[in-house]
Amino acid sequence: MGAIKKFNPYRVDGIVKIKIVIPVNTIAFNELILSAAKSVASSSTYIEIENITEGSPFIENKYHSALNAPAVIELIQKAEQDGFDAVYVCDMDMCGVDAARTQVNIPVQGGFSTSIPQAVSFGRFSIISIVDGAEEMQREFACRFGGRENLVSIRHTGLHVHELTRPDLVFDRAYLTTLKAIEEDKAQAIVFGCSGFVDMAERIVKKLAIERNGLYVPIIDPNRVAILSLELQVKTGLCHKYHTQALEEK
Repeated sequence: MGAIKKFNPYRVDGIVKIKIVIPVNTIAFNELILSAAKSVASSSTYIEIENITEGSPFIENKYHSALNAPAVIELIQKAEQDGFDAVYVCDMDMCGVDAARTQVNIPVQGGFSTSIPQAVSFGRFSIISIVDGAEEMQREFACRFGGRENLVSIRHTGLHVHELTRPDLVFDRAYLTTLKAIEEDKAQAIVFGCSGFVDMAERIVKKLAIERNGLYVPIIDPNRVAILSLELQVKTGLCHKYHTQALEEK
């Protein structure tokens, strides 16, 4: 491993290297997530993916998040040492993200930290999640990242993480839950509250338009939004570390 790299503000050329950290102890989602990330990344962006190899194979509550966080932080630190410019922790529960930001000199994002600001820009929004055990964390993050006034509901598909490898089931549940959020909660935008809803946003948008007379409601795909946000942060010199250093010095 190389030396810890110094963050390079206002980088406008060259390859941007992003590491995706999967914060669960399974490889089941790696290829799907990597494919989704590459589909929106710039041609000059290099992406690698790696999952933790200890802890829980899923995160459905605060206990799972706390259990897996140390291994996630370790992978983030290793990514910086290996020369990556940014890290996306592919998780809506921000597993290990806050702690890692104080230890590295590169930007680190989770799912909600980039998705909620996007949703707020459209008005009232709903979060479409998995099981209800994750709701408390998700409501906290929605408020933290500016969505307190605009969050109209958190709806659950009832799916457990191990079921997310069944794309037809995920699509059907996500579509029906999204439709309820729009029709019953009057949501003007949807945030997928699970990064395992891979490649579902565009399909659901199209189905809504077909089945609901041209209805369009924006659906935020956390994986794609996070990758593009990190590209922007690297190229414009934005990083969390300096903020935490300043706080520590006071």
